[in-house]
Amino acid sequence: MKRLNWIFLFFLFFLISLKSYAGILLEPYVGYAFSGGGDDTTVTGPMAGLRTGLTFPLGLQVGAEYFRTSQNLEVDGSDTDVDYEQSGVGAFVGFDAPVLPIRFWGTYFFDSEVELDPSIGIPGLFTLDKYTEGSGYKVGVGFTGLPFLSINLEWQSIAYDAVEINGTSVDITDGGDFETILLSVSLPLP
Repeated sequence: MKRLNWIFLFFLFFLISLKSYAGILLEPYVGYAFSGGGDDTTVTGPMAGLRTGLTFPLGLQVGAEYFRTSQNLEVDGSDTDVDYEQSGVGAFVGFDAPVLPIRFWGTYFFDSEVELDPSIGIPGLFTLDKYTEGSGYKVGVGFTGLPFLSINLEWQSIAYDAVEINGTSVDITDGGDFETILLSVSLPLP
C-alpha cells in the first residue's frame, strides 16, 4: 500500500509539472483537396477538421485530430464519377519552429470511413455502400507569417481493409486506398 502511495504522488507531481509547462492547442481548419487518388484519377472537394492537444516549450505539439470531407472522384478516360464523404480520427505530433514562420506535423489516423453517395454496384445484384476499417497518415507543413493564421499544404493517405456490400462487411486486400493533397487555412490558438 505504501508503494502505491509513492507511485500516486509521483504521478500527481508529474501531472502538475506537465501542466505548468504545457499550453492548450485548439486549431480548426478548412481546406480544399485539389489532387490525389493516383495517376489516372482526380479528387476534389472541401475538407474541415480540428486539431486539439497540448503545446510544450520549444514548439512541440501533441494531440488528436478529426476531419470530415465531401469529395468527388473522377477516373480519367471513363464515366466513373463518384461523390463520397470521408471522416477520420487520429493522433498528431507537430513542431512549431520558434524562430522561422514554419510548422510541421504528422498525424496517424487509426479510424476512418468512406461513405459513397450514391452506392455503386449493379442494381439488383450488389451495392457497395462504404469503405470501413481505415487507417493511414497525413503530413503537413504550414506558413505562419500571418498573425493567428497558418496556410498549410498537406498530403493524406488512408487505406481501408473492409467494404460494406449489401450491408455486410467484407475484407479487402487491394483497391481501398484514398490519397489527397490539400491546401488549407487553419487558426492555431495556443
